[in-house]
Amino acid sequence: MSVRLQGRSPKVREALLNLARAIRDENATTPLDRGLVGSRSATRIEGAYAVAWKTPDQDAWGLMPGSLLHDFEAVCSQVQALALAGDAETQYSAVKIERSGLILVGEIHWGVKEL
Repeated sequence: MSVRLQGRSPKVREALLNLARAIRDENATTPLDRGLVGSRSATRIEGAYAVAWKTPDQDAWGLMPGSLLHDFEAVCSQVQALALAGDAETQYSAVKIERSGLILVGEIHWGVKEL
């Protein structure tokens, strides 16, 4: 015995089924997980760096918004520019973003301006 659920709107049901079919067909021709090992999709970040900063009132390093780059040297340049413009109590460094977390990979620069 099979039960067929209709729902309140046959048109919406049909539209959702068409969307599911389109997603299935698109994934068959252009899968999102190209180049990944195994059959599970996963997000990977390779060579991603960002600027981390820390003020005296922070317990942990934070990421500077808009600083995510794939070029380590460019992030180091941003770190130096921010240190030149920042106050003497703020620290800046480059971090590498890995699956296990963030790793400080650059020198720690202190801001140079007195408050």
